[in-house]
Amino acid sequence: MNQFQRGNTLKASIELKASNVFADVLGNNMNVNIYKPDGTYLISGATADRTNVGRYEYYFNTQDSNPLGIYVIEWKGIQPLGGAEVLPLVKRSIIQLVETIE
Repeated sequence: MNQFQRGNTLKASIELKASNVFADVLGNNMNVNIYKPDGTYLISGATADRTNVGRYEYYFNTQDSNPLGIYVIEWKGIQPLGGAEVLPLVKRSIIQLVETIE
């Protein structure tokens, strides 16, 4: 698990593939929610930046007052399957916010 020191700007990123080929979500609209250790939102409904086909990133600031612990980064979008078919996409990753990096 990646550890980050609170009070810094962090970069979250994700890569999406379909059939082993990088693929975008519908309309390149990738939403991001970030949950604090207690399950409440740190960030809700933010939009990630598309950096290349199938690659998205989101920068966010942490404060010295943010609680230490495990944060969940949730990525949401709609994945086209071909024709008119689509599939809701939800992926999650975790990071740990710490006082100091050892």
